[in-house]
Amino acid sequence: MENKTVIDIAASEISVVIPSYNRAALLRATIPSYFQTGVGEVIVVNDASGDDTAAVLQAMQNEFPGLKSVQLPKRSGQAAAKNVGKQMARYPLVYFGDDDSVLA
Repeated sequence: MENKTVIDIAASEISVVIPSYNRAALLRATIPSYFQTGVGEVIVVNDASGDDTAAVLQAMQNEFPGLKSVQLPKRSGQAAAKNVGKQMARYPLVYFGDDDSVLA
């Protein structure tokens, strides 16, 4: 018989992972929409953006304590950025979001 991990979805918080590249202008609108009931943290992986993404994220961390960000040293692509974010996630459930999507 296999060992299976059972997660109580109703009692679990969620980690949201958002890869981002050159979306500084959109992040102030998109990130707050991810902070919904059950979301324990939002992790934005800055994929070596050339715009002000890092500065926007740093400023937003004061407003949103559950916001975490990491800067990749070189452009690595969306899949690599998602993997970095998943490794940082504290919660067993991970939702992959988009840096240009606003949730209702």
